[in-house]
Amino acid sequence: MQVSTTRFGDIEVDAASIVRFDEGPLGFPAAVSFVLVDVEQNEDFFWLQSLDDPDLAFLAAVPWPFFPEYEPELPDELRDRLAIAD
Repeated sequence: MQVSTTRFGDIEVDAASIVRFDEGPLGFPAAVSFVLVDVEQNEDFFWLQSLDDPDLAFLAAVPWPFFPEYEPELPDELRDRLAIAD
């Protein structure tokens, strides 16, 4: 599907790559659908682009280059809801 964004222009989004949240980020309750957009020439960063608001995108980072010991702990209930085995 084709999506228009302020920052990246029109981008092609595979429906399988859409990330949906039950609730939008703090301050953006209506923004619940996002897609990850790569930052060119940098594998450690990406944009979390809202599909609900073409003006909204958050810069995000892969944590391990900055915090090598990072190991998030998820409660069993959340792990089950996300279908994460490991």
